[in-house]
Amino acid sequence: MTDAAIADDVAAFVREGLTNVVRHAGAGSATVEVVASADEITVEVADDGTGIGGMSRRSGLANLSERAERRAGVLDVESTPQGTRLRLRLPVSVESVR
Repeated sequence: MTDAAIADDVAAFVREGLTNVVRHAGAGSATVEVVASADEITVEVADDGTGIGGMSRRSGLANLSERAERRAGVLDVESTPQGTRLRLRLPVSVESVR
């Protein structure tokens, strides 16, 4: 995986995560955190909004999940009525990805 491919995935994740915060969360604040090591990059978008709840349309989250899977990564979603945390973990040393 190239640096550009990782950067594209990180940018798309942050963009989609913050878009969800603005459109749906009713949040007062949001944070973005990026942590990189030799093996993995972890990107987290968290807010103090109302949580995902029972919303029926989750196309943005589905797109993020598919992006993670394509890169042999993992998308974690934690949501409560006090906020949501999206965490994307991507390996940076994978030789071959789909």
